[in-house]
Amino acid sequence: MYMFKEDKANEVIEKYKMTYICKQVGLSNAYFSLILNRKKHCPKRTAYVIAKSFDSDAEIEDYFERLK
Repeated sequence: MYMFKEDKANEVIEKYKMTYICKQVGLSNAYFSLILNRKKHCPKRTAYVIAKSFDSDAEIEDYFERLK
């Protein structure tokens, strides 16, 4: 499971509109908001898609921290 990095979450909130990201990724606004606000963990596949939606060269570890 992966959790969004706090510093990256603030950067994403300032830079992107949530509806734009949700449409790109295919997630609901509520679910993505929970992930972005660090209230819900997400599986590796979801973390991968979210990271790639911001930057095609990004890695999961750039935006998420892995939980044990």
